[in-house]
Amino acid sequence: MPTCTARASNNVMPSQLSLTTSVQSPKLRRCYVPAKGARHKVSAWNYGLLPYLITIHGECETENVRYNGTAETPGKIWDAHFWVPGRPGMGRRGKNGRAKPLTSQGKGENETIRVDLTWAQAKWLPSPPIDLRVDVRTA
Repeated sequence: MPTCTARASNNVMPSQLSLTTSVQSPKLRRCYVPAKGARHKVSAWNYGLLPYLITIHGECETENVRYNGTAETPGKIWDAHFWVPGRPGMGRRGKNGRAKPLTSQGKGENETIRVDLTWAQAKWLPSPPIDLRVDVRTA
């Protein structure tokens, strides 16, 4: 599945945590959202010992790309959260993620999907959000 990916850099996050966001297309074209089959994915890898809570706030900023809701009301916003476990043993890493289907609302270029991610280590206050963006084409 071809993807477009944005990664969070370690100068704004803990070095043991890695976050990415991507748009995956069922077609053989990168950064492309057809009427159905594409998805927005957030992935996290934790190389530390303590778990992290990751909070997602995704937003389709332009008119032609939306998160799948019901057939009548595709959504502009995606809110979710998940835990990334600490590494379970030496040399391994904890990993987890979430994905949300995307749909095209018409043909377009430079359609933008923004995702704000925050993280909180167990029993600590959450971080300020980091802002990642992925630009796609729609059918």
